[in-house]
Amino acid sequence: VFQGGSGAIKATPVPYDLTAPAKALVTGRLDDSYLLDIAIAAGNDLIVIRGHDQIAVGATTTQPQISRRHFKSAIRSLALGSFADRGKTNLAVLTNDGAVHLLSQGANAKQGKKGFSIAQWKDQSPALSALPGAVQLVRARVTTAQTDSLIAIDSAGRQLHIIANNPYLNRSGQVMAIPRPSDLAA
Repeated sequence: VFQGGSGAIKATPVPYDLTAPAKALVTGRLDDSYLLDIAIAAGNDLIVIRGHDQIAVGATTTQPQISRRHFKSAIRSLALGSFADRGKTNLAVLTNDGAVHLLSQGANAKQGKKGFSIAQWKDQSPALSALPGAVQLVRARVTTAQTDSLIAIDSAGRQLHIIANNPYLNRSGQVMAIPRPSDLAA
């Protein structure tokens, strides 16, 4: 991670040890702080590096809080969005077994709370069967709802799974087939 009082370009990188090679990374506000957090998929572990402001604390060596959550299967993809509750950030996790986990913050995600831990977030997994062919999660606005939709991309099955956790779509896991180019030309 490059950060410093003179800007990221002039800063010396700060290394963080991971439990396995990084497969996915997202940045966003996972708590009420104005600082951006980093969520990293490393093997079966979700690692969150909580944002911190070296300039505000007047130090160059402050260490951010790091929290971890372990999954039964390796993590394939991550997405951030307001999937379940309008205005609250959720973290979606796709694992190699095709399970989609929707993590929602609780009381411990408040700004300044020293006990922030991604392991304490609630898993509000959508009611759908596993998506073993899914390779990536994407946040999108596919309705006029004030919440985001979560899309799982199944490239092998040539499908998009729209996982809509909002009141305007009365279903979850709607599947859209991706037509072959030859079908479009006909």
